[in-house]
Amino acid sequence: MLHVPRQARSALAYAPLSGRLVFWLVALLLSIPVWFVLPTLFRPSPALSASSGPYTAEPAGRESAISAATDIQLLLALNQPDAHVRQSAARLLGARRAIAVADALRAATYDPVSAVRTESVRALAAIDAFSALPRLVHLQITDFDTGVRDAANRAEADMRSRIASAAGLGDGELLAVSQAPATPEVYAATASTLYALRDGAWQPVGRTPEPPSSFAVADSQAMFAGSLAHGLYRSLNGGQSWQLVQAGIPPSERLTVSALLVDPVDTRRVYAAIASGIGAPTTGSAVVPMDAMVFPLGIYASPDGGDHWSVLAGAPIDAITRRLSVDPASPDYLYGLTDSGAWRVHVAH
Repeated sequence: MLHVPRQARSALAYAPLSGRLVFWLVALLLSIPVWFVLPTLFRPSPALSASSGPYTAEPAGRESAISAATDIQLLLALNQPDAHVRQSAARLLGARRAIAVADALRAATYDPVSAVRTESVRALAAIDAFSALPRLVHLQITDFDTGVRDAANRAEADMRSRIASAAGLGDGELLAVSQAPATPEVYAATASTLYALRDGAWQPVGRTPEPPSSFAVADSQAMFAGSLAHGLYRSLNGGQSWQLVQAGIPPSERLTVSALLVDPVDTRRVYAAIASGIGAPTTGSAVVPMDAMVFPLGIYASPDGGDHWSVLAGAPIDAITRRLSVDPASPDYLYGLTDSGAWRVHVAH
């Protein structure tokens, strides 16, 4: 039922019939977007399951009927007690393709209900929220629900595919993507070129020292690139030049860096998963190959932006770590993912 303030009702009582008809017609038209959205928003889903079908956008007619004011309504709905409402709100926000809601959707990936986390992940992918890529990696490592982990993996793959397409790269050319914790910038690396997303377009901004097996950015100047055979590189000028990092890292005939991470809370702190091996790696591959004997050396940490390194006590040394993550919401733990499972170790800040 339309709500009309008491003062307006009093005025209408004395208005001509034609004026009253015009008023009610305008009020009805203005209410259409609200009544169009509410039934969808509060309609229960068939099941709150993280394994629901693939993300699909709302029909064009429905999307165009949602007014700008509805953004606030949907954002508020993400915090409603009813999990069905939160799930529907995340789905509709993704359908609207509004990048401004990325922070709210990222926060919704912490929801206690797996279906809400899954829908929020899909929505982040739908709006190309590249700044959420670190969160997607963290979910792949830590979420207890297989459906959420799978959704995060698909969302990351979809974003990487769209990054490659937008940058004009061919299949397999994009080797690594990293979001700088200290800035909103996102970087993409190929075998020889470094790209940054600036002013809505992917632009070449530097070079890579060799095909990176891993890549991490602290800010627009400090960057790290791992290689399959030659160890760890650092750039302090935005990828214009690179130097090998050796202080504290053991020498080896073949030094592989399988994962890199700049701590999102303390960007001077950097982590690297390092392995030693014998034999020539597959050139241009972004995956640590098993074409030779490769022995994990553990996780190395630098407290000073890469000047000095030492092995991180408590981290596994019996498997190659392929992903690293620190959650800004609980930064005292470093998480990693190996082929045999996930691990975590306490890292006090």
